[in-house]
Amino acid sequence: MDNKKLVEKWFEEVWNQLNSDTIFEMFSKNAMADGLGARSFVGPEEFKKFHENVCMLLDDVKITIDDMIAEGTKVSALATCRAIARNTRKPVILYGSSYFEFKDGMIVSIYNHWDFIDLFEQMRLLPPGTIIKGMKGDKIA
Repeated sequence: MDNKKLVEKWFEEVWNQLNSDTIFEMFSKNAMADGLGARSFVGPEEFKKFHENVCMLLDDVKITIDDMIAEGTKVSALATCRAIARNTRKPVILYGSSYFEFKDGMIVSIYNHWDFIDLFEQMRLLPPGTIIKGMKGDKIA
């Protein structure tokens, strides 16, 4: 399977179908996922914990890949996630990108950039305008 197909499989099975078994199938034992918070998630067990936390926040997750670029062992994917926030039962949209590296058909690294601040504002977990307030040096309360 080519690397673009592997990325499609990752988003479809891990996120859209909420199949955590695919994490163990595709995420190598020393793989690193970065850009999802203050620390890296190393290996499938740690990534599964992150996955479980996201799944506790959202229902009816549907990630669509908007664009992909692949070169050699690397794939960059721009994507849109539509879901229902569990706390408000309202639709939310999350935009982001993931930069994958593969070796022998397995993910060895993923660098992520997803707009979680906007997601948390939509879910009313952060106040509106959080980014602007922070960039102005205002305390976010």
